[in-house]
Amino acid sequence: MGERFAAEITIGGEIKEELISPIAGLLDAENVQPGWGEGSYNNAAEIEAEIRAGVCRFRVDEQSWGEFPELEAFLEENNIAFDRQHAARYEYQGEVVKFRPGMDIPVTATALDSGKQTIPASLVLNLLKYDTVKTIKEKINELCNAEMVPGLEPLKITE
Repeated sequence: MGERFAAEITIGGEIKEELISPIAGLLDAENVQPGWGEGSYNNAAEIEAEIRAGVCRFRVDEQSWGEFPELEAFLEENNIAFDRQHAARYEYQGEVVKFRPGMDIPVTATALDSGKQTIPASLVLNLLKYDTVKTIKEKINELCNAEMVPGLEPLKITE
């Protein structure tokens, strides 16, 4: 089962009408809830109605490894944008994952509970071996890959 973390997934961009029901079913299987500490939705039909009403952010107080593996795979296969993050807990760092249509794989980075990307001190110290400020800035930009992903577009249902 693994460690459990508070997790949140936000779906955005264009979603084909015929994919809403399968997405709602996958969300229902994860026992998602509308807010932190709130009860889960009653069923997939309730989640589907929420999606149709424009709700695109779903949370779970304790999710195995803070991930939604089946849902994330489905969204990637169908080229649907999402942001997922989980909180830090115990010795584990928080994480942010971003996927946009056209990406081969999602971008993953360590993050604060707020979702802001972090860079481990060991990597920053490793940058000191470079001898120019320009090179250091380029390397920092490489490490901040999650910050370079465009923002999530509003949810839009298409035919």
